[in-house]
Amino acid sequence: MSPSKQTSVEPQQFEISRLLTLNHNRSKNKFAKKGIFFKTSDELISSKFLNFYNQGCPVKTWQIDPKKVARNSFKIFSTGDPFAIISPDIEITGENINIHAGVEHANYSPLALLYEALQLCRCAYEQGAEKITIALPEQFHPVLCPNDFNILLTKLFKASGANKIYFYDKSYQGILDETNVNATIPLTVSDQPNSNALLYQLNKNELLNYLHLPNEQANSANIDSQVMHFTRKSYLNQLWSKVNLNHSNLFDNFYNNITSSIHIPEQEQTHILLCCQANRPLAEKIAAALRLKGEKVKLSYTEGQGEKAIIPSEANIAGAVVTIIQSTRPNPDNLVETAEYQKNGASAYFFEAAMIARQAHLRGAAKINFINPYQFNARSDKAENNPKGKTGAYVQQNGLLLEAAGVNQVITAECHDNHTLSGAYTGKKIKGTAVPALISISTELATNWLNESKQATKGQLRLVTPDAGATKRTKELVLHLQNILGKKLSESRILGEKQRDSHQDDSALINNLNVGDIGINAYDQYLITDDETATGSTLCQAIINLKENGAKNISVIVVHNNMPLDWLLRQLCLARFLYLGVNNLHFSDTQEMGSLANNYDDLIQTYAQKTSLSTSAVEEQVISWFKENISKDFSNKTSNYFNQELTRFKSMFNQLENKITVHSLAAEFASRVSKKPSKSHSLENIVSLPTNLKNFYANDRGMLLFSLPQSGIKEDGLNNTILPSKLG
Repeated sequence: MSPSKQTSVEPQQFEISRLLTLNHNRSKNKFAKKGIFFKTSDELISSKFLNFYNQGCPVKTWQIDPKKVARNSFKIFSTGDPFAIISPDIEITGENINIHAGVEHANYSPLALLYEALQLCRCAYEQGAEKITIALPEQFHPVLCPNDFNILLTKLFKASGANKIYFYDKSYQGILDETNVNATIPLTVSDQPNSNALLYQLNKNELLNYLHLPNEQANSANIDSQVMHFTRKSYLNQLWSKVNLNHSNLFDNFYNNITSSIHIPEQEQTHILLCCQANRPLAEKIAAALRLKGEKVKLSYTEGQGEKAIIPSEANIAGAVVTIIQSTRPNPDNLVETAEYQKNGASAYFFEAAMIARQAHLRGAAKINFINPYQFNARSDKAENNPKGKTGAYVQQNGLLLEAAGVNQVITAECHDNHTLSGAYTGKKIKGTAVPALISISTELATNWLNESKQATKGQLRLVTPDAGATKRTKELVLHLQNILGKKLSESRILGEKQRDSHQDDSALINNLNVGDIGINAYDQYLITDDETATGSTLCQAIINLKENGAKNISVIVVHNNMPLDWLLRQLCLARFLYLGVNNLHFSDTQEMGSLANNYDDLIQTYAQKTSLSTSAVEEQVISWFKENISKDFSNKTSNYFNQELTRFKSMFNQLENKITVHSLAAEFASRVSKKPSKSHSLENIVSLPTNLKNFYANDRGMLLFSLPQSGIKEDGLNNTILPSKLG
């Protein structure tokens, strides 16, 4: 199928509403009783309209009265998890909420600011807002600026509970009321480039380039291209009607003589792995694991980043099972990407995964799996503050967003909150499953210890839990290891008492260890387990307490390596574990480890080369870090003792490669990938379908992968079906 030659179209004038309706208002009996909040001492605020402003809004320029601004804050954890908070003392139930989203900030990227707005929207929804209106810059208007990201963004806000989106221009002053809500945007559609900055103009050729098949695919009539062509057109049809645009003349002029059918030949169902930017080595291992099982898997690497991510044109998606693989952070060796991540967190990686899922859905994927090794927002998840009970609040929202993007199944590993999978991904269209990574790695270590260690004949294996929050996870681990070790597994567990100053702290203190009735035995093997670590400080205190009580054999298992991305700081944190007395460090590959220094000289020279610093400047950083994090306890020691300990610390870098093991979970992830086509899948808003069902692609059970529309296929030929009344 190739685009027909278009005749010149005279400039046409349209009036487009600035308001896009997404959801109906909720009835008051459906309000949640509780929101995603933390207690503060602020005074109660209540009014007819509550206005929230994200960090990207120019509140001072807009001269907003502080008394009319509802309080909210935003934080990005060291693990990259964004976390928006609304004060619980603001009365939201039954109120009309306006959330103003700006995308200009000195530190945060536009994607981080959009993610904050999505979270604020979900906060207001969970607290029981009657109506939520989002104010976005008009650059995100899906009709004025038709692109896949803008259309996806409308679906994400809808999934977050927004009722309407208002698109504001440069003259907007941050106040949303009946006056400007009813405003329209003058739109000119023309062959000419935009010459009037005050009027919005949609260039006909740009629109055609977006909707038509790429030139290099026109001759081959690629199925993916045809499907995306029709679905894009259908979505714009729906959007244009929702903003009161009479689009019939426009589309009639643009689409004269274009064939309106999709021919889908019989073919064998394929399995395509789409590898996003984060953790490509894991994606390659998963592909290898699937091939070992006898599967014919095609691995493709996505192009572009963030909202500009695309599936390569050579990947044939239509009718295929698609598995997307994306973690939450870059490789520590990439200094440019790590610097960006440290400012904006994982937002860009989330939108990238959502964009790829959306494109796979539009191109006709039969099933979309999403392997997210470390859950987005796992660290900021607080189950006790979720109105729906024991489910991660923002993890749950991510499930809704991924479902809106087209994902059918989410696969992760070792959830930070054990309850997240119980309600986050259990909707009608999306499922969730998690790899029990701690059990997998601990089983391997326990078996090796029992078979190879001389200490196993005299001692027992004892589990150490850094804090009470991991008690349930540790109990499950004990039950599993008892089948392997029997009496060699001590029933006396060691529990640390962790304390944070507030929910926003990245670090915590281990006040003491409850070592049980039998105390510490030098022959025992002590296994410290944790689902993730950000700085390592909590684990280090547990190690110190064990060593002070006489433990000699200490191993550490951490599933998610969320340690500092700065290359030098990461090496120092890893060396500190060994310096304090850890015999072995074990991580999974849910996050990339990056390269390790071979010795101290290699540490200094490598980082100097990476950062263009002098070796003396790097050494100064190392000594400064050592003083702040280790030698601060040397107050009663001599300078000679300091030098001896610094020398001992430097020697730890010789051992990093031998003492650190990264365990791959690729086979575990591969075993959980679902290849059965989604029962709920349909080719959304398709304009027309072929009449010959024998040529219509079906799965191995003979079931049609794309559902037929309710009306409109004539016996004597093809016709355009009536589009569904709902967007998406």
